[in-house]
Amino acid sequence: MKIRKESQTGAVKFEAVLIVLILVVIGALIVLNLGRVRQQHYLDSITLNLRHIERAKDQWAINNDRTNGDTPTDRDLAGFMVKGISPPKPIIGEIYEINAVGSRASAIIPMRLCDYPKGATVTTP
Repeated sequence: MKIRKESQTGAVKFEAVLIVLILVVIGALIVLNLGRVRQQHYLDSITLNLRHIERAKDQWAINNDRTNGDTPTDRDLAGFMVKGISPPKPIIGEIYEINAVGSRASAIIPMRLCDYPKGATVTTP
């Protein structure tokens, strides 16, 4: 006795195409979210570097009897920075500006990050 294989009906083919389509949409959403996560990570790292600069400026001002308005150089802060590097190594090619004591350090970013457009200035919150 032979068992006959029935061919797939149109409904089964449609279901298979629908499942593939759903998987493609889910994959696209995952890729888009990974880009946002990467941008947020870059922004968080830049903000952390700015906080390190701020702490180093404060320590420099205390140790050298400096007040608001005095501006340290990169060399002045090197001894107070993590790993002794001032300014910090760029994450995405940003340019750090130390600024004077009493003013926040900032970074100019070379690309769009989260809500910041290309060329924007990022400061510590």
